[in-house]
Amino acid sequence: MRASQGMTNIVMGSAYGESLYALLIQAVEVIDNLVNDGGVFADTVKKNLQRVSDQAVQTALANDYGYVTEPQKAELLAAKARLENLQRALIGACGDNRTRIENAIREHESKIKFLENAIASSDFSSDQKTEKNHVV
Repeated sequence: MRASQGMTNIVMGSAYGESLYALLIQAVEVIDNLVNDGGVFADTVKKNLQRVSDQAVQTALANDYGYVTEPQKAELLAAKARLENLQRALIGACGDNRTRIENAIREHESKIKFLENAIASSDFSSDQKTEKNHVV
């Protein structure tokens, strides 16, 4: 696909509500075509996106069915690290930038609370199941 055709497809796709994932893949293919590295860039990005997508599905299933996965624990640690970075960035921020950082901090605090509650309730459920097994 030529770059100009790819760009046209992306513009049209965004105007017609094509999924962000599909638009991203098209953009990656355009970049790959411009770089001309034999598809290595596009293949690498697609594999990475699939891995991240698999982790998101695993986390969603964990949330729906009440068990904790390693990705949830990793997501919690990453959210805490990002929150610390945001709090440091807030110190020197002003204006619109400060407002965006404050909003991001609130979102991260909410996500951390959600993940901590999910992990805690899952651990509690696991303890109850273990206790029931010992009683029987």
